[in-house]
Amino acid sequence: MLKTLLVSKTNYVFFSVNGLLRLAVLLCIIILAATTSYAQQPFITTWKTDNTGTSNSTSITIPTTGAGYNYEVDWNNDGVYDQSGITGNVTHNFGVAGIYTVRIRGSFPRILLGDYPTDRLKLLDVAQWGDIAWTSMNLAFGGCANLNISATDLPDLSGVTDMTSMFQNCTVLNGPANIGNWNTANVTHMERMFAGTKAFNQPIGNWNTGNVSDMGFMFEEASAFNQPIDNWNTASLIIMEHMFFGATSFNQPIGSWNTANVTTMGSLFCEATNFNQPIGNWNTAKVINMEGMFFKATAFNQPIGNWNTASAVTFDYMFCEAAAFNQPIGNWNTVKVTRMVNMFQAASAFNQPIGNWNTSVVNHFEGMFADATAFNQSLAGWLVRPFFEMTDMLNNCGMDCENYSATLNGWNSNPGTRSNLSLGAAGRLYGTNAVAARTNLMTTKGWIFTGDAASGTFCPSPFITTWKTDNIGDSNGTSITIPTTGVGYNYEVDWNNDGIYDQAGITGDVTHDFGVAGTYTIRIRGTFPQIYFRGFGDKEKLLDVAQWGDIAWASMGGAFSGCSNLNISATDVPNLSGVTDMAAMFQGCTTLDGPANIGDWNTSNVQYMDVLFSGATAFNRPIGNWNISNVRSMFSMFEQTEAFNQPIGSWNTANVTDMAGMFFEAAGFNQPIGGWNTANVRDMGNMFNDATTFNQYLGAWSLESLVSLEGMLTNSGLDCDHYSATLIGWNANPNTPNNLILDASGRLFGTNAIAARDHLDVAKGWIFTGDGFSGTECSALPVTLISFTGKSQGNGVLLTWETTSETNNAGFEIEKSADARTFEKIGFVDGAGDSQARKTYNFRDINPLPTAYYRLKQLDYAADGSDGKFEYSRIISVKQPREEIVIYPNPATHNLYVKGLNSEQKLIIRNTKGQVVHKQRWSVGNAVKVDHLPSGPYFLSVGDQTKKVIVGKQNP
Repeated sequence: MLKTLLVSKTNYVFFSVNGLLRLAVLLCIIILAATTSYAQQPFITTWKTDNTGTSNSTSITIPTTGAGYNYEVDWNNDGVYDQSGITGNVTHNFGVAGIYTVRIRGSFPRILLGDYPTDRLKLLDVAQWGDIAWTSMNLAFGGCANLNISATDLPDLSGVTDMTSMFQNCTVLNGPANIGNWNTANVTHMERMFAGTKAFNQPIGNWNTGNVSDMGFMFEEASAFNQPIDNWNTASLIIMEHMFFGATSFNQPIGSWNTANVTTMGSLFCEATNFNQPIGNWNTAKVINMEGMFFKATAFNQPIGNWNTASAVTFDYMFCEAAAFNQPIGNWNTVKVTRMVNMFQAASAFNQPIGNWNTSVVNHFEGMFADATAFNQSLAGWLVRPFFEMTDMLNNCGMDCENYSATLNGWNSNPGTRSNLSLGAAGRLYGTNAVAARTNLMTTKGWIFTGDAASGTFCPSPFITTWKTDNIGDSNGTSITIPTTGVGYNYEVDWNNDGIYDQAGITGDVTHDFGVAGTYTIRIRGTFPQIYFRGFGDKEKLLDVAQWGDIAWASMGGAFSGCSNLNISATDVPNLSGVTDMAAMFQGCTTLDGPANIGDWNTSNVQYMDVLFSGATAFNRPIGNWNISNVRSMFSMFEQTEAFNQPIGSWNTANVTDMAGMFFEAAGFNQPIGGWNTANVRDMGNMFNDATTFNQYLGAWSLESLVSLEGMLTNSGLDCDHYSATLIGWNANPNTPNNLILDASGRLFGTNAIAARDHLDVAKGWIFTGDGFSGTECSALPVTLISFTGKSQGNGVLLTWETTSETNNAGFEIEKSADARTFEKIGFVDGAGDSQARKTYNFRDINPLPTAYYRLKQLDYAADGSDGKFEYSRIISVKQPREEIVIYPNPATHNLYVKGLNSEQKLIIRNTKGQVVHKQRWSVGNAVKVDHLPSGPYFLSVGDQTKKVIVGKQNP
């Protein structure tokens, strides 16, 4: 056997040839194993194939972008790589839907799930980052709403400069736990990185952000994030817009950040409702955009008066609805600012002097102080320059008569004040000392003022209420709290009803301790748009409304809800002209049966009467004359009103879409409402459910094609006569829709309604639940009216109606109204007595109105001519064709005349600025004097028509 002698200086070692071979192989294995071990650190992810995505439910697609790829994939995570040499996207079908873990190794510089569309919702986990050398994380996992990251290793980010939208909208992500150790040293872009990651809240305060220039939107709506990041190096930062927008939990100290290079902070803390940290030392010298910076940042109230704003251009919405902010910022440099739109809108606490601001280049002030109810400062020194927009600028702000007058005087005295401006100043009062200034601004400079008033003629009557302090409530036994909601308040209170107002400038709820328990009457005046109990607070302490006063109510929604001890003794009526919402106004007012004049209330603009009297068990006042022509919703309006039983059959319900539960458990109600226009109602569910007294004919109602009748008549009081007649009426109407489901548990129909019910069931596909056959013929109602129409014809109106059956029908009174509320009889047409044949009737109104409302009142026979029973039809309206007015002579010098109208009208002439320059009551043949008007064009309005006229003076 051959042997080899290895000689060294000190040792002699002998090896056989086989031994050397074994050693060489062993060394190769060790080297290969080491190399292989390193190369096998893959990028491992887990996917659920049947989540929503672009591939089918048994597949996934790995998304890539650009070049530089050469990777392989182990599709079943068994260590054997099934596919190699991949240079772009790859899709794999697993054959069976499920959750699969895959491995990627090789050159794989980017993953791009955030670029639509992808399989981003299929990705569940990153279990290992591996040795992938990432080059970018832009949109890497954007939109991966199911993503978690359980990886305990760190990604190789040494080549990454862009992390834009990396985890945007990863809504369940709250990892990895070691994310704070990531190497971000070379990253320059982090915009939107965590935007929409609502669960993310990991410590990342040790990140190296020294090269980051853009953090815009970085934590937008990251509502859980609240980690200390004050150690970040922000020296390179330029963009911070929307960075914490909607980050509602964030409240960390970041006042030490270096912001020397930042140019935009727009919406930086917008809706960051918890943030209130000192940032007054920030360097803002380069910031151009501060738009919306603290918009709805309701907690923020830190001193920032020393900020350098010399570069700022836009302040739009900067403190809009920043309810707590009230810091001195009067020294800000505003020399470059061009926009301040809604800057302090509804900033309900702000009241700092800013009258020295340089407004020389500002051209937009729209809504700047609108609803800033505390703001009460003079702006007399502001320069009002060309292109200056002031719409709504001072609407409903807190500026009192003194400061508003001073502002008007200052602007008027400034020779640089621009002409032809329109100032919104709703609710502002000016004194006699400002009348001349205001007049000069109008007449000489052509200003238009909207909403202000002279204090010398404005003397409001107060809103007077009575309270019992030791009734149950949220305040203590000697106190009361006046409840408000929203913004727009600026009122004062006379706490002992002596005419001396003890507390002013109130902008929200106010509590007063009388010291001794008792019953107290108080007065409120000023801007008080809404009282708002809504079932809470001191609702049981309110005993009476003694006077509504001149309060211009903006809403009655929830106003007295839950005031179970309330009475209303007021003899005046509330100003409801601005009210669209009366929903739940008297809900649960169990003792209320007033006021006596409630039927005279102006409800013409009201749109919502939902649950208005729900649970008002004692209420039973006539409200049949209410104008409800604009009402859209009446759901549960009279729910559980045990006493209410007033005639409301004349209501104009043409715009109502929701009557669900309207009379639910209204045990006392039984009034004819069969004439209502229900053509637009989509929900009548439970309308008469458990209305055990209600027994009226509804067969003339037009049913909307998708109307819900679920529970409509269940356990109602409809007897066999009225239920049968209702079915017959609906069946006779050719417009009755198909495929409705009517719940009528407990109702019985007679033999006379079998054919109608069967036709609705079989031919129209109706489904009836709960009703039953009486086994007898139920008495027919006096009249089955199937149509009622009207049309303008010649110089009158022709009314036509049809019946399919009549029993004991004496005839029809024709009633007419100008407002759909107050009707008068204009004629009578005899009925057919008893008839089962179709009958057509006509009536001609020879005295038409421009718009008239008509209804029929059907009367029964009796021995004395009538048994007193009657039913109303639905209300219809007929509009007469308009005759165009003619104005002559035109041009006019002294008098002009109007032809084409035959009734007294109000006539108004306006100049080209919209200002009223002449008005009078006009009758046929009357001359209209115009010789007092300067020459030029005007607009004459009479009735609903407006014409242009020219006034021209004759030469002397």
